[in-house]
Amino acid sequence: MYSQVLHGIIIKVMNYQEADRIVTIFSKELGKTQFIAKGARKLNSKNGGVLDLFIEGRFEVTNKSDLPMLLSAQMINWYPYLRKSLAHWQIAERAAKALMKATKDHDAHLELYHTFSDFLQSISSQGNPKNLWIQFLNKLLLLSGFGINLYVCQNCHKELDEKNIASHGRNFEGFLCEDCSELAITDHQQVFLSLRQIGTSETLTEANKTQAFLEKAFAHHFLYT
Repeated sequence: MYSQVLHGIIIKVMNYQEADRIVTIFSKELGKTQFIAKGARKLNSKNGGVLDLFIEGRFEVTNKSDLPMLLSAQMINWYPYLRKSLAHWQIAERAAKALMKATKDHDAHLELYHTFSDFLQSISSQGNPKNLWIQFLNKLLLLSGFGINLYVCQNCHKELDEKNIASHGRNFEGFLCEDCSELAITDHQQVFLSLRQIGTSETLTEANKTQAFLEKAFAHHFLYT
């Protein structure tokens, strides 16, 4: 039986049948990938304690094209702080779900792996993890090719003049040049108009505006298309 070793972080765990688990990891070698862990939910399972969310480890799996089977697992890091704070755990879950949505199976992305690993490591030192979530989401959009460039028109990609750039400032306005802003609104333009409304809202703090902006951009690219 041929096998391969993957170094990855568990981003999803799902119970399967009576005693098995299907585990999704984001690995250095293959990016997002799944394997089945036979008998992992049994009390005497040697791998059961390693197969939990946000465990970074070394996973030896069978080299199969459909659903590999776990042969052995060794823990490298378990990010203990996440297990002491519900708020930090929930932010980590949000990041893992975003990573799931934004990546394809078996598409290795080493920089994205280290970005997620650094996020889990840094979150332990943050009393309020919201800023790290904003930074991670922004980096995820950029690395996935969907970063928002506020200096070009989001419809025709023409560079915005100084007047347009000055208009959005830190409030995320000015997504369209003057010519495109006068056109009939398309679905693609609508999302940026919605983002502009978020940016100009006086009921949101600057951090909340940024978070809402990035989350709506993420949803537009990865959930609705």
